[in-house]
Amino acid sequence: MKKIVVIFTIILSIVFCSCKSSIKTSTDSSPHINNTIPEESFESKIEYETKVAHESLNENQYVITKDIILSKQKKLTLKLYGKVLSNDYTQFGIGKIEVYDDEKLLQTLLIKDAIMSEWENDLVDDYSISPFKDGNINIIDVNFDGFNDFGIFAWITTGANIPYYYWVWNDSRQKFEYSFCLCNLEVDNKNKQLISKTRSNANSYITLFYKYDKNGKLYETNHILEDYN
Repeated sequence: MKKIVVIFTIILSIVFCSCKSSIKTSTDSSPHINNTIPEESFESKIEYETKVAHESLNENQYVITKDIILSKQKKLTLKLYGKVLSNDYTQFGIGKIEVYDDEKLLQTLLIKDAIMSEWENDLVDDYSISPFKDGNINIIDVNFDGFNDFGIFAWITTGANIPYYYWVWNDSRQKFEYSFCLCNLEVDNKNKQLISKTRSNANSYITLFYKYDKNGKLYETNHILEDYN
């Protein structure tokens, strides 16, 4: 019976969070994680700076430019191309992100590609959905390789679970690669693990733990169910 409750709760948490599971429980899973994690990475805290500039396109479109420090030695610029999605200006979407090294365009990321990676059907939008014009971008090292990665608010939910799409920096390829979608992400640097805390219903919560294997693939290591019924 306990196993049935846990399985049922996990299903509920996926429904409420709405991220399709691109991260499985076996160590050879997660096709979206491509970075190889080095055995050692410098532990110094990486600070990043954010500078926002606006470029007007038309009444409903905009560009927000953010400068981030990728590592101690490298700074990149992200240009976020957005659109106003609601008439009352409470919902915004990011459609594409251009990555620059000074004036050189390194790559263009389409949000639709991330959405399709999670949903795997043709009924997807071209934009994320967020109450923030910049997608409330989260710049953080999520794979413990010493390089900052980033995530953007994926879509608006009715509950406490906030899904984010995350891209990780592949230094050997000198580009960002789409990695995963998780809700309420916490990065545990001490134990080199990712934590996703979600609410299954009004009285139940589940905490999922993830680590990277030697090939840089993310897999679930444990989960904790809290039921306050």
